[in-house]
Amino acid sequence: MRRAWKRIGAWLAAHAPPIAADLAPPATDEQIARLETAIGVALPDELAASLRVHDGQGPYCGNPALGYWVALSCAAIAELWAEYGRRIADGSPLHDKGVIADPGVRPRWWHERWIPIATDDIGDSLVVDVDPAPGGAVGQIVRYRHDAETRRLESPSLATWMGQLADEMEAGGWVAVRHGRALRRKQDAP
Repeated sequence: MRRAWKRIGAWLAAHAPPIAADLAPPATDEQIARLETAIGVALPDELAASLRVHDGQGPYCGNPALGYWVALSCAAIAELWAEYGRRIADGSPLHDKGVIADPGVRPRWWHERWIPIATDDIGDSLVVDVDPAPGGAVGQIVRYRHDAETRRLESPSLATWMGQLADEMEAGGWVAVRHGRALRRKQDAP
């Protein structure tokens, strides 16, 4: 995880310094322990290792460091995880009926063993799945959509997902826009 963050951080420093400046310092063991207590799940090693490099991005950061995604801190992960759980517990009309999930992903609207790690700030998240369906892998990355029934498998692991993002950045597949405060895929940039 350290290598992937180093590559992403170097690319951001060269192309999007305002976003690079938003990367938080490492999470402490105490912050990670509080997160695990709050969500009732031990963090997969890759997620804990990632948080020990950068505890997400600064508070109230709207500048995504991970492509279109804002990296979440330990505190923000716990907060978002609880919010998603409250929506279901409070009798929200959201339910599992009609959810379409990729193979290896549970067809659930929300699952308490999904750990949000990044958000697009409009309600969607990337989650680490620690209770996959048969054929899935613990630690796989799933795209959680707050307003759609699809649950898409994004990557078999956090390390793979971050490594692929770093590869894309270094190969010129991403560009900085809005004076280095946002990222776009090269083909989507104005």
